[in-house]
Amino acid sequence: YRRAGARPAVETAPPPEPSPAESLSRCPSSVGRYLAEILSGTRAELLSEWLDAAAAAGMRAPEELLPALLDLGAAREGIREKLLPVLGERGRWLARHNPDWAYALGPEEAIDWETAPRVARLALLKRLRATDPARARELLQSTWEQDPPNERAAFIEHLNAGLSMEDEPFLEAALDDKRKEVRTQAAELLAKLPQSRLSARMLERVRPLLSFTPGQPSRVLAFMPGKKPSLQVTLPEACDRAMARDGIEAKPPPGMGKKAFWLMQMIAVIPPATWCEMWGTPPQVLIEAARETEHHRELLEGWARAAARHRDREWAEALLSTSIPSLPEGVAAELVDPLPPERREAALLPHIQADGDRLRLVPLLMRCRHAWSETFTRAVLALMREHTQRAGHLFDWRIHSALKQFAHYAAPTLADEAGLCRDRKSTRLNSSHQIISY
Repeated sequence: YRRAGARPAVETAPPPEPSPAESLSRCPSSVGRYLAEILSGTRAELLSEWLDAAAAAGMRAPEELLPALLDLGAAREGIREKLLPVLGERGRWLARHNPDWAYALGPEEAIDWETAPRVARLALLKRLRATDPARARELLQSTWEQDPPNERAAFIEHLNAGLSMEDEPFLEAALDDKRKEVRTQAAELLAKLPQSRLSARMLERVRPLLSFTPGQPSRVLAFMPGKKPSLQVTLPEACDRAMARDGIEAKPPPGMGKKAFWLMQMIAVIPPATWCEMWGTPPQVLIEAARETEHHRELLEGWARAAARHRDREWAEALLSTSIPSLPEGVAAELVDPLPPERREAALLPHIQADGDRLRLVPLLMRCRHAWSETFTRAVLALMREHTQRAGHLFDWRIHSALKQFAHYAAPTLADEAGLCRDRKSTRLNSSHQIISY
């Protein structure tokens, strides 16, 4: 200041109140060192597990690591919910002094919705959707017309939490928004509401296009053969403006006809249990009938997307058990999520143990984010070992990237069995060592 020829500024505002006393115990120094190592980039994939364990133990993160944790939460929305329980009073105190960290403020610390920065509004919206969904929707509607299009697209996505028919009028109106991302997200949320007007419109469009004929058993001591159940499919003639408003994309992906693509998208909206109720038939029978049609792939994909969207366990299990080869990998993987761990393993285990190309199972196994049983772990290990030992076969990059994640869920009692290949000389086996290394 002396060299610049000016007097130093004098801060006249009172200093901020200090942080309240902590109610949680600070984690032990050894545990804090693990967190520091994770935040430095080493074993970053273990952060979620560290946060869960600390929260379960009623401990808070070390004070010196709070800025790094708060910065991480500002950059990664998906980790915020796990961060909040370990921040302690000082973490929330820091959040009040940095707008980028406003997501960590408690629900009692209200912000001015109209003037708050986007990150703070998103955080408040997410918190309120978990505790008071109607209030969150009211705030969103209060500035909806003035909010920039990109912010509307970010805000509407958060209505997925606490979604109910009370949101339906607002989402129905959002189908006419000028921004495509808003319209697409509104259609996706409405598709998750079986009683929504959009779902009813989709059913009315598809009902005339599908016709099911029940099977007939053989008669007269089997001299008169029975008939299998059959499904008749008629493709839609056009994708009109009303269909486009409801989220139906007109241009199909490569390898799929446009009319079949339109039908698949409409089926994907309708709860799959609707067809069982309408025709009095279980999913397995409808799946087998669909296989006999010219458009079986589109039917199965539509039902699979609908089962994942509406978390229909019966349909998800039936499709996983019978139709994995007929489904795109990403669609088949989504069927894993609705099932509890035991039913996931029961549906996938026969495919793991079967002959043939089973690498398409890797994306599905990566969705099995639960503690694996010994039987399931042993089957996956056998699959990995069989593939790496295959003569003349190069190690697949999908397995290489999946092994670390598999090790997080594999039964630790089989660690020695996973490491049996340590003594093998073949370089093709080296990558499988990661199962035991992690």
